[in-house]
Amino acid sequence: MTVIEGSLKLTEKRLVFVKNAVPFGSLFFKSMRSHILHEYPIASIANFSRETLYKSERLIIDNAVERPKKYLTSKVEVLEAELKRLTGK
Repeated sequence: MTVIEGSLKLTEKRLVFVKNAVPFGSLFFKSMRSHILHEYPIASIANFSRETLYKSERLIIDNAVERPKKYLTSKVEVLEAELKRLTGK
């Protein structure tokens, strides 16, 4: 399991994970630029949950198509509350 640094962004229509750009690497390689790595339309999210591992909390997103993905985030409560509001689950 590798850690990819980036940010989760939640809108009214989708949840996206944007991978951070690698400093100076993006000048030479397109894959090192900032770009959307995962995208979930709100309607496609089958389940979401929270996992605590030591002092960190992870948000687990399951779209029932791929393996569930885990995101380490600092504001799990806020994302979880907004996902409940948007999905009705």
